[in-house]
Amino acid sequence: MSELPMTAAPGRGISPYAELMLSLPADWPLP
Repeated sequence: MSELPMTAAPGRGISPYAELMLSLPADWPLP
């Protein structure tokens, strides 16, 4: 979980400490 809160849209019932996780293919080019 996040250490710092994010800005969540009011009235959404979303935790300001939620995280988004992305899963990329193994061959995805990274900079």
